[in-house]
Amino acid sequence: MKLFTKYNRVNIAATILTFLIGSIAFYFVLHYVLIRQLDEALRAEQQEIVTYVNTHKQLPDIENTKHEWTEIRQVPIAMQQAKVRSIETYNKADNEKESVRQLIFSVKADEKNYQVTVNRSETETEDLLQLIIL
Repeated sequence: MKLFTKYNRVNIAATILTFLIGSIAFYFVLHYVLIRQLDEALRAEQQEIVTYVNTHKQLPDIENTKHEWTEIRQVPIAMQQAKVRSIETYNKADNEKESVRQLIFSVKADEKNYQVTVNRSETETEDLLQLIIL
């Protein structure tokens, strides 16, 4: 009986350790996949804006939502390459800080350079991640 008890304890410890390592790995892989999906949505928005500017030679009318908004400002020099980053920003509607995934790129319209910043909230991604993990 003692050998069987010892075997069960080792087996339970190994199972718990495997479950913990697997859960942690699953969290990070899922977080990576959700962030990449968010980045793809930002790149799609960039492509839509660039296509519109190339077709119509002017900036599009931007419709902002609670979880995605775009800012456009004129700059003297165009950026060489687009940048994607995560930042913390203050959300006036919810009166709290929130994580935002941000894509910054340049576009030329009417012979002027513009810097376009597309922001997308990570709140929905974080909520989905929490629901899946729970």
